[in-house]
Amino acid sequence: RRRDYQEKYYSFRINSNGGFVVYRFDGENFGQIAYQKLAESQNHPAIRTGVGATNRLEIRTWDSMFDFYINGVHLARFYDTIHPSGGLGFRVSARQIIAFDNFAVYDATLQNGSQNLDPW
Repeated sequence: RRRDYQEKYYSFRINSNGGFVVYRFDGENFGQIAYQKLAESQNHPAIRTGVGATNRLEIRTWDSMFDFYINGVHLARFYDTIHPSGGLGFRVSARQIIAFDNFAVYDATLQNGSQNLDPW
């Protein structure tokens, strides 16, 4: 199936070697996929690897700030205003199994408008 590279999004990826990377995809530009790497680590001790390993991924955003966590460990923070809104999605590479048992999305703003930094 052909991919639609007109989409613009952020991507938080982990791999079976314990690495992670965060990309910003900006659609297609003159026939080439336009993207920028925003954060990366080749081998991070917070990422569990091996058969049956489970990891809890967490992304917290506030305005243009993005914080990325794995298993409660802060991995990266960056500020970016290129894509001010959007949806949520998941992707699994070939020959991998993924399961979710507690997926949740929280609003980081309380009803009175003040910032709720720890809604979990």
